[in-house]
Amino acid sequence: IGKTLEVIYSSGAAHRFQVSGVAQPFPSARTIDFDFLVNFDNVNAANADFREEDWSNTIAATFIQLEDPAAIEQVKAQMKPYLSLQSASNPNWSIETFDFISLAQLHFESGHIKDDISFDHQAEARLGLPIMAGFMILLACINYINIAMNSAVKRLKEIGLRKVVGASRVQLIFQFLSENIVLTLFAFAIGLLLAMMLFLPWFVDLSGDPLILDLFDPWLWLFGMTIVALTGMLSGLYPAIYISRFQSVAIFDGKLRFGRNSLMTKLFLGLQLIITCGSITCAIIFAQNNDYQHGRDWGYPKANLIYAKAPHAAGAEQLRDVLLQTPGVEQVALAQDHIGRTKSRAVMHFPDRDFEVDRLDVSPDYLSTMGIPLSQGRYFTDRALGEKNGVLVNQTLVDQLQLSSPIGQFFTLDDQRYTIIGVVDDFHSQSFFAEVAPLLFAVADEKAMQYAVVHVAKQDKEQVYAQLQRQWLNLFPQTPFMGGFQEDVWGNYFSLLYSAERFYTALALIAILLASLGLYGLISLSVTSRRREFSIRKVMGADLIDISKSVGSQFLMLCMLSLLIGLPFSYWMAEAALDMLYAYPMPLTASGLFWAMFIVIFVMAVVLATQIRSVLKSNPVDGLRSE
Repeated sequence: IGKTLEVIYSSGAAHRFQVSGVAQPFPSARTIDFDFLVNFDNVNAANADFREEDWSNTIAATFIQLEDPAAIEQVKAQMKPYLSLQSASNPNWSIETFDFISLAQLHFESGHIKDDISFDHQAEARLGLPIMAGFMILLACINYINIAMNSAVKRLKEIGLRKVVGASRVQLIFQFLSENIVLTLFAFAIGLLLAMMLFLPWFVDLSGDPLILDLFDPWLWLFGMTIVALTGMLSGLYPAIYISRFQSVAIFDGKLRFGRNSLMTKLFLGLQLIITCGSITCAIIFAQNNDYQHGRDWGYPKANLIYAKAPHAAGAEQLRDVLLQTPGVEQVALAQDHIGRTKSRAVMHFPDRDFEVDRLDVSPDYLSTMGIPLSQGRYFTDRALGEKNGVLVNQTLVDQLQLSSPIGQFFTLDDQRYTIIGVVDDFHSQSFFAEVAPLLFAVADEKAMQYAVVHVAKQDKEQVYAQLQRQWLNLFPQTPFMGGFQEDVWGNYFSLLYSAERFYTALALIAILLASLGLYGLISLSVTSRRREFSIRKVMGADLIDISKSVGSQFLMLCMLSLLIGLPFSYWMAEAALDMLYAYPMPLTASGLFWAMFIVIFVMAVVLATQIRSVLKSNPVDGLRSE
């Protein structure tokens, strides 16, 4: 408290502030953040041209506090007289209404608001993880059903005895469900412990979000107990109903053949294999798509470019001068906006329509320095007045406006008349999550330049970058270095791709494990119920091939049918996920489906092999004696 901090704004102006308070540590679950707060009256220190009474000056957010939140509709109605005043201040951005969003709900709407102060939490991100968790719980429930049916063979005599002494079917169902819910409760406790010690730290490292698990949150325990009850009922109801229907006489006289050709257990296994096939396919296709995204052409040679954002326009010119003397530098250009970093929005006014576009203000040599290909017309040439009224546009803008002859086309922008002098090929100005947007390049004012863009020989890139950092320290010792390699401008995007790949791979491995356990339980149940049959076969001389056919025949058709359903389902699910997340997803091929099919068949073969080996090692005498 009382310390003095000097703040240097992007305009180059500096202002001293005194620390008057320190905020409490922010909660980890937050969508609004700041490093420091200053009084709004200091806005002119950052922007000398700002006038509070000028309605054309827009800011990121206006906060109001109401005594009664229900009065917001009344406030909204009272804002109507100001609509015309707001629209008249900037005809390019006329508005229809003022809207108000509760601060508690802001993060849900931030994805639809430009220049929002809150982090963007899209619906896909909020729904994706619960859907995946639901699939994992469903797999686990199906897996438990199959294993429970297998373990029930050892409790048939218990069931028979309880019925003999007067236990009703409802009592048996209640017993099995109670046992299952208690088991699920223990599973929840162990799962909560694993989540805190293993999975949550892994997911925090994966996502970068500072997530915590608050054990004192009552909603956590309400959610947990609900999951325990639902999972316990869902996984235990069918086995309880199925097992409790057996009659005591059938159990004790040995006529009961439990587990043979159970249609429901096979349906459960088939559903499990379908979900597993989908999980594996998505993991493989997402890994392939990551490779595709990494290798996708950006539309310009990004590997040969370095950029730096100077504290002010004079600093950008200083950087250019020193970089031109640096060995390995082939070309240097300045810009007010830079691809992948900053841009503005503009409205092009044609005689018959208005069209909103992205706008980048650059120096005349910026496009050639960036290596952006020209398809029609010409680049900027000089800073003559006539050149400043010329713009270059991308092919997407030409296509969306359906301009058959774009060169020479006139339009109005900010009350000035401009002419299209060139068309550049489409390139990615933002990550591959978004489609290429229509944009234009205009010549920037020399006093507004802030970026220095360097085209270097690829073999000299590291040396030039190191020299740039050294020169920055000499020129701007008070300002942290702001720059990097152009190929790293979307570092967060590619980091997200890598994290998603690891996450889906982990889900696929869990799905494979659950499917293996479920398949093991069903095959083991079948083998146990046919123990006497296999003993007779062995006595009669059955060999490995005969036993393998006998054990695997009833599951081969199930596997094939599951794959016939699961593979098209997996293809559709993966295609829908990629189309939802990426504007330019990988063209899907059959390779991902092939590898998923191979993994599922391999898992089935391994599980079958373990049971066939168990039958071959068993003593026929024990099998004949058991019945």
